[in-house]
Amino acid sequence: MIIGIDIRELQEGKFTGIGAFLLNFLDYAARSLPRDRFILYGDRNTQVPVHGPNIIYERSSAPGLFFDHYELARRLRRGRVDVFFSPYYKAPTRCPCPYVVTIHDLLFLELPESWWEAVLNRLRVPLIRRWAAGARRVITDSRHSCRDIREVLEIPISKISVIPLAVSPDFRPAAEDVQASARLRYGIPERFIFYVGSFKPNKNPGSLLQAYGSMPAELRAEYSLVFVGPRDGHFRRFCGRHAGLITELGNIHFLPAVPRDGLIGLYTCAALCVIPSLYEGFGLPALEAMACGAPVLASNRTSLPEVVGEAGVLSDPDPQVMARVMTELLRDPQRRRRMRSMGLERAKTFSCERFGREIYAVLEAAAGARA
Repeated sequence: MIIGIDIRELQEGKFTGIGAFLLNFLDYAARSLPRDRFILYGDRNTQVPVHGPNIIYERSSAPGLFFDHYELARRLRRGRVDVFFSPYYKAPTRCPCPYVVTIHDLLFLELPESWWEAVLNRLRVPLIRRWAAGARRVITDSRHSCRDIREVLEIPISKISVIPLAVSPDFRPAAEDVQASARLRYGIPERFIFYVGSFKPNKNPGSLLQAYGSMPAELRAEYSLVFVGPRDGHFRRFCGRHAGLITELGNIHFLPAVPRDGLIGLYTCAALCVIPSLYEGFGLPALEAMACGAPVLASNRTSLPEVVGEAGVLSDPDPQVMARVMTELLRDPQRRRRMRSMGLERAKTFSCERFGREIYAVLEAAAGARA
């Protein structure tokens, strides 16, 4: 089977959930599917970290919209591709082969970031419905997203495949020297509360900051609060909005995107990893944290309960409620040790092998292939 995949998400220095989604499948494809051929379509800035005799990479300089609807269709036809796999909700307007799209979530509809995005959504929704209607299957990451897709986009549930994301085997408890090295490299104290994610409104980092500020002073003196996330416009607005509180508390650390080895070290030695999101299509940092042995406190909203299960603690993302739960957990090291053990077991159920097999089964069925 010849499978075409749009991999433009894999840009140098860019770390996203969609990128992790692609990498986990490509790793599986290169390792476990030697009889199939994978043609990867990228642009001038695409980074291809996965190689193998069954992997072919094609680079294009065509601009985005032209590539989406014309160049990609031409390349799929030329490559005699059996099925096209899009990690997004879009596909070429006249796709020459069966295709599978991915709708990770409907965040852009539920929480538009601006009036302009709300206006744009009026044009976007009919297009997404059209792409989904033409697809053989629609993949999504969680049961919560599946319900949203069915209700908002009116896509039959029989057409949707829920495939939870995987955690890379690289994410596992780091040795003590690796933990110490990570803390030293980034200037992080020994005891800290950890947040990994962007500063977009749906991630709700402001409520975590306020919750930390509402904790007892002696606990704030003992535990720092560490944010890891891109220093983009959302970060600058976050800092501007909360400048007074950040200055007042003082025990706050901000790190830009951290390489995987450093991130694993910090996850492992975190006293508590907090995911305060208002909306998630999945919640990959919660899974990464559990895989590294970090106790996880997550919001009880959207898909996060599916990811964390009973291995972590779920809380209303209100600052005062989170402050109370964080205080209880930080004062109960025995409970956090149990959470670490349960999280490690929970993370094992989100393996790359399971993820790869389930994605491949959808692609095989879409192509009309037989095992």
